[in-house]
Amino acid sequence: MTNGERVYLNQTRGTAVPHINQINMKKQIFNKYVEQVAYVYGLKEEEIFKSSREAKYSNARHMLYYLCKTRPMSIKQIQTYMTERGHSTHHSSIIHGVNRVQEMMDSDPDYVTLYTNINLKIKS
Repeated sequence: MTNGERVYLNQTRGTAVPHINQINMKKQIFNKYVEQVAYVYGLKEEEIFKSSREAKYSNARHMLYYLCKTRPMSIKQIQTYMTERGHSTHHSSIIHGVNRVQEMMDSDPDYVTLYTNINLKIKS
């Protein structure tokens, strides 16, 4: 076990796989982040998943990626949840988004406040 996660041995390959409850938990957290990101960016949830490069949508997606990655969720999990919500994205786009938000947080304290406020809403 790592990080308190429940892991079971995959009988066919002998590898550890996350317990189904952990997978559902991560998906629930993702959905809560979607709700909060949509709210703070003034969007409807489905607008986050539009295939648009317009800043108001891409900035919201980038913040969503960053929140998920720092939770931590794997890039693959983020990709899967994005695809399930109608937005297929490449792993390099997620990494780019995470890096963009980190750059903004390093240079703009308002981004740190935004990130912190979203996380506080999720935890309450």
